[in-house]
Amino acid sequence: VARGEGLEVPVELIDPHTGRVHARSRVVLAPELPQAPAWQPLTSLRSFPAAPEQIYSELLFHGPHFHAIHHLEGIAAEGLVAELASAAKPSQWMTKPMRSEWLTDPLALDGVLQLGILWCREELGKPSLPSRMRAYHQYQARFPRQGVRAELVVRRSNDRLLEADVRLSDEHGQPLALFEGLEWTADAALDRSFEARSVVNAS
Repeated sequence: VARGEGLEVPVELIDPHTGRVHARSRVVLAPELPQAPAWQPLTSLRSFPAAPEQIYSELLFHGPHFHAIHHLEGIAAEGLVAELASAAKPSQWMTKPMRSEWLTDPLALDGVLQLGILWCREELGKPSLPSRMRAYHQYQARFPRQGVRAELVVRRSNDRLLEADVRLSDEHGQPLALFEGLEWTADAALDRSFEARSVVNAS
């Protein structure tokens, strides 16, 4: 659908057997990248209580291919700051990649979702899973190869929900991307699934 100088493309993720829609979004294709908003850095962070090697062995369920969190700078009721690793080249993720380099890094994006799980663990005392995202904006043409800095900024929370924005920047502090209105659903019942630490056919 035409939208100004660009296009708006409806996208759905559908079960081919049942026709059930699992996810739905609108992708905006524009001739120019948007201008990044001004960001205020998070302050008054305390150290995260778990060491990096404990994050994936005790708090998260992700296998080695999805160990995205390189370093946790700190956490507070207002948010969390971390350094995220970059994914290997597309040829190491798929047999016939469409491009030789990522435009949007899948490992960094999954790392963003992992940060919300860690925040809920520490601040709410419960495991959680991502459930919704209002919007994603990218301000640079490509993600850097050396990783990104992520700031999770809490919008609102209660004992069952976290809603936050997550800002990504490059090594020079230049805005890279923004997730708006990410939501995680927290539930103590997820503990049993997290303790399994494995998913069938996953690395």
